[in-house]
Amino acid sequence: MRTISLCLAVLLSPLAASAAQINFDALHGEQGFNFRRDVQDSFGVITSLKIGATVFKADITGTKIVNGADQKASVVGVLSSAKWNSGMTDPIALKGLVTTANKQVIQQMLHSALTDTKVEIEVEVYQYDPLAKVWFTALAPNMNAALKGLIAKEGKDKLLLSLGKEPNAAVKSPQNWELDLTVMPQPLTQSLTYCPSPKVCMGKQWGVAVAH
Repeated sequence: MRTISLCLAVLLSPLAASAAQINFDALHGEQGFNFRRDVQDSFGVITSLKIGATVFKADITGTKIVNGADQKASVVGVLSSAKWNSGMTDPIALKGLVTTANKQVIQQMLHSALTDTKVEIEVEVYQYDPLAKVWFTALAPNMNAALKGLIAKEGKDKLLLSLGKEPNAAVKSPQNWELDLTVMPQPLTQSLTYCPSPKVCMGKQWGVAVAH
């Protein structure tokens, strides 16, 4: 069970919730690859990713925070930023670092007619509370459920999916590349849990179900 499940949950009504931006724009990539207990910078991971019918390999031995403790885990990528205006229909913009093998899969997608733009993704962002002296999960999908979305578009045709042109210079091994992915919600009612501190958490709706 995650730390967030132990929080004092403040569940906000979607109609009452204000759309304050959730912005993790300077996540520490090296912490995700090589966690150090003496470093207290925020970091995050992509624990699973599926685009269309393609399931990406969790081929990075990274770190997750579970009940305040660091644990080694196999992850798809290490986050460098995560941004969401927190509105129910707002896209989530992610930047992360992936291996050469997963980069090659994405390259193939970018150079083909990508007709199935459905995305299933699970991300987790971790922060350190210097007052409580504990690590906690600051952002994650509710109940470990992968978020179901679509690759967002700029204009009519440009998919917001791209790769860095050069390997990441901060972490040399394993060689890794920046993935830039923006995801808009599918017409489903989903939720994330956002925790500004270890003891205060709030549910945030993402997506709106459409009646058939």
